Amino acid sequence: MGLIRPEIEDFYVDQNNRLRYKFRDAERIYDLACREWEALSLAKKYPNMFEKVRAKFCDWMKTRDTYFVIGTTVGNVAKMVVAVHYPPKT
Repeated sequence: MGLIRPEIEDFYVDQNNRLRYKFRDAERIYDLACREWEALSLAKKYPNMFEKVRAKFCDWMKTRDTYFVIGTTVGNVAKMVVAVHYPPKT
């Protein structure tokens, strides 16, 4: 597990209907699956209103002091965003 302070570029649904984040940190650009429960729950609850979900998890998150917790699958096969921490900016 790791902690990244991202510069969020996009939050979208890929061709396999999975949520993804495109973001950068100080060193590189990432495009990772999002397995964060709040995002998944809202996207599932409001499937026809994804723009509202995107507004929170992309646009609104840019106004917060956002951190991503990055984890991997068994065997370290794929990295993903497993949690989002977004306290107000101070």
